Amino acid sequence: MPTDPQVTGLGSVRPPSGVAIVPAGEAEEGPLRALDRIIRDEVEAAAGWQMMPAEVLPRPVGTTLLDPSKYAVARQLGQYVGLVRVASLARQPRIGLIAVRDR
Repeated sequence: MPTDPQVTGLGSVRPPSGVAIVPAGEAEEGPLRALDRIIRDEVEAAAGWQMMPAEVLPRPVGTTLLDPSKYAVARQLGQYVGLVRVASLARQPRIGLIAVRDR
């Protein structure tokens, strides 16, 4: 999936102040897994996944991320606060999930 700002036309778009983007494949696995678990718990405590317009793949209990290299994250004050998962398809990649922490 193209991410070069010159290709996407998003060169003038910047993250909010204090937020840095960690490119796909460069996020630390432990904090990424913790963020995934926090987001899943927040969704379940609110509307639940069945109400979300997202494809949530079933996982064995306690298992969340299968391939951390497919995730880019947003980092604020040293903590991961949001993520995007890119799913590879035969013709072209697609965004599989975009999520941010509630708090």
